Order: sequence, then C-alpha cells, then structure tokens
Amino acid sequence: MLQAQKPITDRPLSFVETDKSALNAIAQASVNVELFTIPLYMTSLYSIYGTHQVNGQNDFYEGRLWPGMSTSVIRKKDPADPDPDARKNLTPYDTQGNKEAFNGIFSVFIAEMLHLQLASNLCNAIGVKPTYTGAPLQNENFGWDCYAGSSVIPHILDFQDCKPWEQIKAEREKKGDDKKHIPIDYRAIKVMLGPVDQNQVDLFLAIEETEEDAHEILIDPDKYFPTVPFANWTAKSKAADLPMFGSIGYMYLCLFTYLSIEYTDGQTLWDKVFKAKSLQQDLFNTDTDTHKPEYPLMSATIDANEAAAALTQAIDMIDGITDQGEGKGVVPVIRQIAHQMLLNKKAKLQNAANSETNDHGKLDEAIARLAALTAVAHQYQPNADNLEKDYPSYNDKGIQQKQSRDAYARVSFGSVDHYATFAKVRELLLDGQIKTWADWHADPQNVWTASMLKTKDHVADKYPIPSAQDVAGALNNLKQKDPDKNYQMLSHVVAGAIKGVTSVLNDYFNKPGTSFPFPSMSGSGDRMALCWAVFGKAPALSIGVESKVSGLLYHACQGLSLDPNNPGKPNSCAPVAVFHTCKGSNTCAAEGGCGFVQSVQGGGSCGGGGSSCTSSGKPSPKGIASKHAMLNATKGHALHGAAPNIPNPFTKPRSPAYYSAPSDNRCMSYGGCAVPISASQIFPAPDSTDPEQPGQMELYNFLGSQFQPMPVNTMSYQAGDLVYDVAWNAYIAVLQERNRPIPPKPKPSDIRLAFPPST
Repeated sequence: MLQAQKPITDRPLSFVETDKSALNAIAQASVNVELFTIPLYMTSLYSIYGTHQVNGQNDFYEGRLWPGMSTSVIRKKDPADPDPDARKNLTPYDTQGNKEAFNGIFSVFIAEMLHLQLASNLCNAIGVKPTYTGAPLQNENFGWDCYAGSSVIPHILDFQDCKPWEQIKAEREKKGDDKKHIPIDYRAIKVMLGPVDQNQVDLFLAIEETEEDAHEILIDPDKYFPTVPFANWTAKSKAADLPMFGSIGYMYLCLFTYLSIEYTDGQTLWDKVFKAKSLQQDLFNTDTDTHKPEYPLMSATIDANEAAAALTQAIDMIDGITDQGEGKGVVPVIRQIAHQMLLNKKAKLQNAANSETNDHGKLDEAIARLAALTAVAHQYQPNADNLEKDYPSYNDKGIQQKQSRDAYARVSFGSVDHYATFAKVRELLLDGQIKTWADWHADPQNVWTASMLKTKDHVADKYPIPSAQDVAGALNNLKQKDPDKNYQMLSHVVAGAIKGVTSVLNDYFNKPGTSFPFPSMSGSGDRMALCWAVFGKAPALSIGVESKVSGLLYHACQGLSLDPNNPGKPNSCAPVAVFHTCKGSNTCAAEGGCGFVQSVQGGGSCGGGGSSCTSSGKPSPKGIASKHAMLNATKGHALHGAAPNIPNPFTKPRSPAYYSAPSDNRCMSYGGCAVPISASQIFPAPDSTDPEQPGQMELYNFLGSQFQPMPVNTMSYQAGDLVYDVAWNAYIAVLQERNRPIPPKPKPSDIRLAFPPST
C-alpha cells in the first residue's frame, strides 16, 4: 500500500530555487505525458473498421457514408443486429465489439484532453509556461519521435526494466495475491502507433498502470519512484534530467509533495509559487447558454485568489487526473499530505502573536473543502444531462436525435477508470469481436465499393456532390496508384493537422484571448481515419510537416494559383505544406479552404493591409497573431518584411456583411478551414435565420512583391453551393481583373474526392 513520505518541514531557504526548478520540470513533464497519450490513443481509435455519416443541421449528405468509425448508441434489441436504425450497412467487419471499443477509446481520448487542460492550468497557476511542441515528444519539424517503437513511456517507464510475466505471476501467487491480473508481457511492448491489437492495448494498460502494480512488475523499483527532494537536482536541472516515475500517479504525487515542502520561514513551496489570477483555460466546464459544465462537481481551473482555497482546487484537479486514469493509488495519499499541510499552517498561525482571525477562517474553510471532496467514483464522472445538451446528434436529414452518440459513449465508460476501459477493449479483442482496417486490408480481395459508402435506403444525392462510385474509386486509386507517395502525403497531412493543434496550444495556454483549435482536432480525426481506410496502417507521424518556401503566394486547391511568378500546372492542387484543417493554421493569404466563411472586416492579423504570412510553418520572428485568433487577432507583418504604411480598407463596418471567398482570403486567419477543399464540401446557409438569403463575398487581387490584397469585386453564394465551384468562380473573377486567359476547370483529384466534407 502506497504511503506518504515523511513531511518535509524546516527546509532551508537556500533550497527554494532548486525546489522550484524540480517542480517546474515535473509540471512540464505532466503536460508531456498527457499530450503523449492523445495522438497515440487517437491513432488506434480510428483504426477500428467502420463508416460514418456526416451529419449536422442540414440534409446535404443524406444517405451517404464516409470512411471512419464514429460513436454509437448501442441498443441491444437483437444480438445479430444490436442497432439496426443507426447502422444500415452490415458486413462481416461491422460488429458490436467495434462499436463498444470505439466508444470506450473515444471516452478515454476525450478525458485525456481534459487531463491536458488540467495539467496546463496547474502549470500556469505555479508560473510555468507550458509548451506543446519540441522535445521530448516531437522534433523541430513537428514529427513525433516518441512513437518510434522504443520501450519507453516518456518520464514514466522503460519496459526493458520489467520482469517477465511468468515471474510476476509466480511472485504474486507466492504472497497470496488472489486478484485477477491481466497477463501482460511488458518486455515485448513497443511504444508505437498501431491498430487496436494486443501490443496497443497492453501499451495502453501499462500507461494507466497503478503505482502499486508498477512496483510489482519492475526488476529494480529503486530505479523509479524517486523520493522528494530529488537527489543531485540543481536549480539548473531541466525536465530531461528528471528521474523516471514508474507510474503517472506517482509523477503527480511527486509534484504535490514538492508543493507541500515547508521552509524555515513558515511558507510552503505552494505559497511561494502560486500565481493568483493566472491564465486558466476551460473547454469542459464553461457555463453558457450553449454549453453546460461537463464535470460540474470537479474543478477544471484554479480561479481562487487565496492560496489555501486555490490549493484545494489544485488537489481536486490532480485527484481527477489520477482517479480517471488508474482509478486509485495516490489520491488518498495526496489528500493526506494536503490535510497535514493545512493543519501545520493553522498551528503556526495559532502560535503567532500577530496572526489575523481572517487567516484562521480561510484555513478552516480550506480544510473543510478538502474534507468535503466526495468519493471519486461520482465526482469525476461526466454529467449525462449536460453532455446531451452540449453534444446533440443529428440524422442525415438534419433532425436532432433523442440521444447524443458522444454523450452515450462518454457516460457509458465514465463510471470506470481508463485502466478498466482498456481491459474491456482487450477482452473484446481477444474474443475476436474487434475488426480493424488493418484486418480488412490484409485480405487482397477487399476494395472500396459504392455500396460501402451508401446507406441501404439511399436513392439519389440531393445535391451535386461526387457519386459514391467516384469516391470509392478515389479511395482505391490512392492505394493502387503510387501508394508510397500517397502514403507519405497522407502522413504529412495528419502530422500537419496535429501540428495545427499543438502549435496553437502554445498560444492558447499562454496568451489570453486565443481560441482553441476545434476544427484542427476534428480534422485530425478525419485525416487519421482516411489514412487507415486507404492503406490499412497508421500514418508515419515521425516525418512531420513540410515547410513552406518563402516568397510564394500559395493556393488552397486545384488550379487556383494566383501567384504570377509561380502559377504551377493548370491542375496543380495545394502543396502539402499548406494543407490544414483550421482557420488558425491558415498562415497566409489565398490559403483559406472549406465552407466556413470568415468576415473580411476588422484589422485582424493583416497588419496594415499586408498578407501577413509565415513561410516556415513556425511563428514569425516579428510576432504574428495567435494562430487561431477568431476576433482577437493582433498586429502581424507582411510576407517580405514590414507591411507598407497604407490605409487599411477593411476596418470600417459594412452592410451587408462580406465574407472571404475560398482560396481568395486577404490574409492569414481570414480564410476557411480545410485545405484542400473536399469535392463534396457544400456551403451552409449564410444566415441560419434566413436560409434563402444569399451571402456576399469580397474578392481580392494580390499586387506587387508583397502580394498586397486589394478588393476588386464582389460575388454572391448560397446554401447548397459546392465550395470548390464558388472558389473557381472567385478565381476566374480575379483572372479577369488581371486580363489573363481563363483555363479549363479541372476535374476533382483523388485526394479531394476522398476527403470527407467538414462539418
């Protein structure tokens, strides 16, 4: 049974900076570990065989299916067909096990996003600026080196230090341990991206291992589970110098033990490092007209201004992370340390002649709050009613359904910890109830057909999108025609989509007013699912992203180049370097994509009218706006140095509202999301309150060596228009302004046919 180490009191003040250094390193390590799990779990999640409908509050894609599994409401009416309404196409690879496994891994994946938020907010509360790119997980090109097949979970465990399973089993039997343990060959586990197979589920279980079990599986536990304060640690030591912790729970225990250190001046390290009114971001527990708290009984931020009250919030957050993950172990120990810490402080106040009654009251309140923290089984579960409101599901006719699929998945597994969830997935796998895209592609007879991309009641497409036959052909072509090149391209695409998240997180948790890159998160899943569906294997995230070349005006889709110095081939698509899934990772003019229009008004990140580009995919040294700043953008700079000092024609309010045309946005962050543009992407109504009313777009020519955006014309669009058609019309209008010849309109490429529409 894990015991708290002896309280550290009367520590000389000369160690404060050394202890701060260790605390800061652990705090960043906690961010690293939580971030490490997200692409890992997401990759296996989308390896599960299945298709999904692209549903929203419209009927654009009625009767059509797209590659990639999604969450399901499982109605156990008939063992042979447990959910006939939600899945109308059944193949030998469509199983209830697939649906259960997807729901389970999805629930953990979302919880890991919560854990990343909590770890990041803890960092800010103690004055640490968290980072989400670079070592030890990624290289300078945003490639993920941590999944290269090694035996190491960063900061936690090296599987080569584990005992063989038979030895673990024998030792447990010898001491009379009659618990049912999962037989895991730890020494065979590889830390890599892969489908839901035995290596992956064993890896997931090891990540969520309890501190107690981790002690039992290690050859030399003394190499792990370091005592606080760390031996040989100095004020100049970094996260790379940290000892291995043995379990995630123990890492958080070390973090809190450092916070509880008391010095000779009577202050704890928490007292010394706590930053009141620090930046605290919240994706989960905001309470607005459109979003209700998902974990209403749990602290998701540290917003208390008084140190003792803030400490109880920090404890609640750490407990939430460890309880949801391993389910037990360090939670009672952390509470024991915290309780003693507050009692010690109260005793010192009582002995101090100049202490104030108010200080006693605040400590009493904090002690009472700590004692009132409820049983973790209930406190850290998502709220079912609120999830139903936050994440409604729609059918392919745009009608809201009685039950939310995402809410069902998260609530079904919300009452069990991650270890138990992965144990269930492992059980389904070994029972033959899970089929993956790797399994499907292992049979050379399996190819995409139109019937796989339509529901059984599909009659005809309501809108002029590519046929299911055309999409199936494109999916097959990507694998059969130049597969190595196409696999590398899709790997770059997925890595770039994830980079669109991590690079924005650097701003989101460090700069007030930055918006979370939701489209990049959903787009990453779509791209990941497509790679699995086309090739039956995980993307090679280690290759990272391609960098843009300075001095070019890139374009968003086939044949739309407006760079007079580099027009490219008439049918050339957007280079992989500018593929993106979020407005915030649209880093330059003319790179805006899909069907989510942005207003042309406001100074934005255009900095005096220039195109405000970055050429390398990395932040400009002159300081650009946060990469996903909706209406909070700041000054930027032009492509080739400072923007000319000319009046900005875009800042005055105008009526009606004008929007950017796809591939013709005037500067970074003003275009749409997905690039290249899916051949099936359709514009929703410009104004949902008046869906018949057309929208207005302002078109731009780009002049001079700095590609200065200048308005040249306007055009209208309406709900149901194909986004590429609108982009083409805008392109033609600019060519006419330049007195250039009009090329033939290209047919959709395979990658554009294969990409699902964004929602």
